[in-house]
Amino acid sequence: GRYGQLAVTAQSNGSGNGNTVALEGTGAVVLMDGVTAATRNGGAGFALVSTGGVANVPVLHENRVIGVTDAGGHLLVPTLNANVGNLLAIDTTDLAADRRVPVTTQAVNPRSLSGMLVRFPIETYEAANIILVDAKGMPLPVGVNLTHRERGKRAMVGFEGLAFIDDLASNNHLDVELSSGATGGERCTVEFIWQAVANDPLPTIGPLHCVPAVPPSSKKESAP
Repeated sequence: GRYGQLAVTAQSNGSGNGNTVALEGTGAVVLMDGVTAATRNGGAGFALVSTGGVANVPVLHENRVIGVTDAGGHLLVPTLNANVGNLLAIDTTDLAADRRVPVTTQAVNPRSLSGMLVRFPIETYEAANIILVDAKGMPLPVGVNLTHRERGKRAMVGFEGLAFIDDLASNNHLDVELSSGATGGERCTVEFIWQAVANDPLPTIGPLHCVPAVPPSSKKESAP
């Protein structure tokens, strides 16, 4: 089996006086990263893959799927080559839209008769598609740049006024740099509140009107 090997041997000399039965079991148990994992044979080297608690993530060894992570986000990969590079990777195809994986492939080099912990951190982030329109309700032009004020990240408006914004805060402001000649002036701003939507990791918000920003020179000075 996957977690060990069990053998039963029975022998008889035919007279009924010399019958013997032998039971033999072999396997390996790994204690690492707060979990206990069993395998039939650890081999020359092994690795424990961790996806940060995300279950059912396929793990690949040399581009071949060898299993999926368990409920705790772990999979033991035995019989690796010791003292040389082994290519381990995870398949992110079926991850939710609000998951981000900085690293999907790693070359691991366990020492002889030992193992190592290989982490593939899977992050969850807050993101949404924002539909931006001008004062007349027309989508903002394609290619217009914007800045998410709370995070300092820049993005670009796509077709039909759609912009992808991630790392959202509870209250968000977008500073939009309109192209010359666009309706509403050179700059406009958008403010919206973010709340997670059940069963929709990447919701669409809007359309939101981009309010023209008032140039500093046009602001009335207060009387002394």
